[in-house]
Amino acid sequence: MKLNKTFLLLILISTIISAQNYSIFGIVKSDSIISGVQVYIEENNEIASTNTQGKFNFQKLSKGKYNLLFNHIGFKSKNIIVEINESDVQIEVTLEPNTIELSEAIVISSRKETAIRDLSLSLEYIGEAEIQKSSKITISDLLKNESGISVVRDAPWATTINVRGLSKQNLVYLIDGSRIETSTNLAAGLSLFNLNDIENIEIIKSGGSSLYGSGATGGIINILTKQVELRNHLFVKSQIINSYNSVNNGYNNYVNLKLGDSFWGLKLSGAFRRADDTKIPSGKLSNSSFNDEGINASFLLSPMDNVNFIFDYQKFNAFDVGIPGGDPFTSSASAKYKSAKRNLYNATIELNNIAKYLLKAKIKYYNQVISRSVEVRPNQLVKSNPQADHFTNGILLQTDWYLVKENYLITGIDIWQREYNGLRTVTNRSKNIITVDKPVPDSKFRNLGVYAKDDLSLINNKLLLSLSIRYDLINILNDKTLNPLYVIKNGEKSYPVNKLASFEESDVMNNSISGGLGIIYKLTPKLDLITNYAYNFRSPSLEERFQYIDLGGIIYLGNPQLKPEESFYFDAGIRVWEKDLQVNFNTFGNVFNNLVVDNSFIPDSIYMKKNVGKAFLYGFDFRVDYNFYKNISAYLNTSFVRGRDIKMESDLSEIPPLHGIIGFTITIKNYLSCEISANISADQNKVGSDENRTPGFTYFDFSISTEKFNYGLTNISLSVGIENIFNRKYREHLSTYRGINLFEPGRNIFAKLIIELE
Repeated sequence: MKLNKTFLLLILISTIISAQNYSIFGIVKSDSIISGVQVYIEENNEIASTNTQGKFNFQKLSKGKYNLLFNHIGFKSKNIIVEINESDVQIEVTLEPNTIELSEAIVISSRKETAIRDLSLSLEYIGEAEIQKSSKITISDLLKNESGISVVRDAPWATTINVRGLSKQNLVYLIDGSRIETSTNLAAGLSLFNLNDIENIEIIKSGGSSLYGSGATGGIINILTKQVELRNHLFVKSQIINSYNSVNNGYNNYVNLKLGDSFWGLKLSGAFRRADDTKIPSGKLSNSSFNDEGINASFLLSPMDNVNFIFDYQKFNAFDVGIPGGDPFTSSASAKYKSAKRNLYNATIELNNIAKYLLKAKIKYYNQVISRSVEVRPNQLVKSNPQADHFTNGILLQTDWYLVKENYLITGIDIWQREYNGLRTVTNRSKNIITVDKPVPDSKFRNLGVYAKDDLSLINNKLLLSLSIRYDLINILNDKTLNPLYVIKNGEKSYPVNKLASFEESDVMNNSISGGLGIIYKLTPKLDLITNYAYNFRSPSLEERFQYIDLGGIIYLGNPQLKPEESFYFDAGIRVWEKDLQVNFNTFGNVFNNLVVDNSFIPDSIYMKKNVGKAFLYGFDFRVDYNFYKNISAYLNTSFVRGRDIKMESDLSEIPPLHGIIGFTITIKNYLSCEISANISADQNKVGSDENRTPGFTYFDFSISTEKFNYGLTNISLSVGIENIFNRKYREHLSTYRGINLFEPGRNIFAKLIIELE
């Protein structure tokens, strides 16, 4: 009996020992630590990613051999065989850098880090190198040379973009993943940033409601500012950028400071710009000067493995900004932004390698306030001062699941609210009257979205599928408003009985399910076939529902009875990724039900928002880059879109013309790069009934830029060039310049100096 007990005890001890768990952990680095490396164990289908300190850890492993695969964009993949015997195993892995082609650049607008080649969505990507060489004033000016994108301009400073015929309210704008919600009556949504503080820009040129909800029927613009850095030692680095543009005697000064180690990082930056009136071929674009300034601060804390806390603050202020354009103003009116401000607070918690299948979790809160104060003088005796505050609060919770090697699942909850508070004061000196009203009632737009996205890799990674779905519940509320609020005449306040416009209190609910399917088939290692299908949804904005704008010119009225827009989007294309040749061709169609447009209620006098029964936008984008001889490359991009009101059998307004760019780049001994390009636009004669035709044009640009020259602890680079070399007089079709100020900037000589200290 005693022998049996001893035997059973030995068996139990042996079982416990054999079931003991072990770990494989370590660090991945190159010249410095590398975060975000995917580490995959083939034997038990486990995956982890390195944290901000480059560390990874697999636990609860039994004895035996394991094959670890290390992958990260920009580095060569690496396989390592690790054997567990009697203890945990610690390893250090060094990855070899690899040349990053455009197809391998990482983008995040699809809700997860994805190489461009593995993204089916039609996308334009502007990297830091291109931004640093540019002399452009605004993001829109930088993007307008990309296929399928056109600039919408009220002033040299006040701009936004049009993507494949859709603009403003049909696009979702993001800054570091936080929504930018503001009025779209004047084009300034993409002007509240300093380009020098931007790391890259991603533009999805297709409907993205299944990813970002209402408003993304035309696309998504995601602006990413320069990020905090972590290294495996204490470091300090700084960057100084100074630039000058002759066309407006404009100066742009920027400074950036980064410091930290492997556990914390800090980034501080500041910028100031000033510019006089812009020169045009016929003289000066009057009332086009501007001033702006901004500061950004970011802090990252990584107190333990796989846990990050990120805090961001951004402040931007523009003042005395001339507005020579803008449809609501009369041609003789003088208009300017007295101030345009943006303040953003952002806090994020990131958790990595939470469980076997749960790779990441992120919770983010942001608060953004955009305040705009406009001064309009229709004549010498009348002054109007519209002003408004746009408050946006949002919470995002997202989880990333790696179920099997070929299946990456994302789930999330996206809650945000935009609140509007505005007022307008009109002073009439000739009658000694001050009138106060509300162009838009105090109102709120609330959105609750739940989404999921599943990326599948099939047939040995030759077929990539991306399926996405989102449910949105939207609540729109507004206060009862009677206009004018009150009138002050000869110093006495009174409340008029006969109101000129009114908004009854309302509480409206919208809801929708949006979906998307993207397919990539890799016909060969260098040739892809792509197609996308999506159902998109947009609930009309606060301004579209409630606005009452009378600035002495055309009157714009909202329509509380507007129905939500629906769109059915599809595209198909081909991509070539050869070393010396890259081709991207995409053809698309977008069918809208209830597209919201401005309807000419009284021609050239009163416009009211209305739903078009059905509209169809279709066209194509094409881009080719060809390194045809040693250090000489050529590029060509062109795009076309046509918009039709199917019910009325007429052309839609605000559709850009056929447009293209052809250019050549020559690299001299890897130190100097020269570029010359021709920007070509066709006539736009397919216009709406209330829209003027625009003649075609061609202008030429030339630039020279250097690579970084190292002098001890200092790196210096320089860019110089001439834009619109022959001072061509031309007009962008989507420009709203008024009166005699119809033309784009003339010849511009620019210089940009970048100094980096480390």
